[in-house]
Amino acid sequence: MPAIRRTPAKNSAPRKTVAVKQAPEAALTLSSRNYSSWSLRGWLLARFSGLDFEAVMVSPDDADVRKELLLLAPSIRVPCLTHDGAKVWNTLGIAQYLNEIRPDAGLLPACCRPTAIPARTAARSAAR
Repeated sequence: MPAIRRTPAKNSAPRKTVAVKQAPEAALTLSSRNYSSWSLRGWLLARFSGLDFEAVMVSPDDADVRKELLLLAPSIRVPCLTHDGAKVWNTLGIAQYLNEIRPDAGLLPACCRPTAIPARTAARSAAR
């Protein structure tokens, strides 16, 4: 039995493929990457780690936004990373957290990896 070849109709439009965009796995609350070096550091850490995140920009001058920030982070400071139920609001804490969930990204030096010494201890020592 010969194989059946299907040819598209002459008037049919080409099929379009639609890419379904998935929701990012994390949210990073920032004030301004241009004017806040702390926000820029948090954004760079998340970017270099390869984490799929959504940057949520807030204005620190707005009183209503300050109330929302208090719900995110007890220090009312940004950046604040929300990922898998964890809320991390200190840039150094974000670096430690991302290093622990994405060790292959190389955010901290090899001597600070959990296999050598605990990353938290090394990062706290470096910050003092």
